[in-house]
Amino acid sequence: MLLLAFLMAFGSLWAAERGYVEVPDGKLYYEISGEGEPLIFVHGHSLDRRMWREQVAFFEKHYRVIVY
Repeated sequence: MLLLAFLMAFGSLWAAERGYVEVPDGKLYYEISGEGEPLIFVHGHSLDRRMWREQVAFFEKHYRVIVY
């Protein structure tokens, strides 16, 4: 049960792909996990990809989840 709670909280730590993409005036960090149709999570003001941990753990089972 503890392992399941850990994976739900930190599942995106094991993203299949992660990296940076060049954007005007800087770089943007991203993580991609899962397979299937793409599902992109866009964070709100002053937050980052970590706000989607629980959702990524759920949706990456059926979708290619992209967070940044």
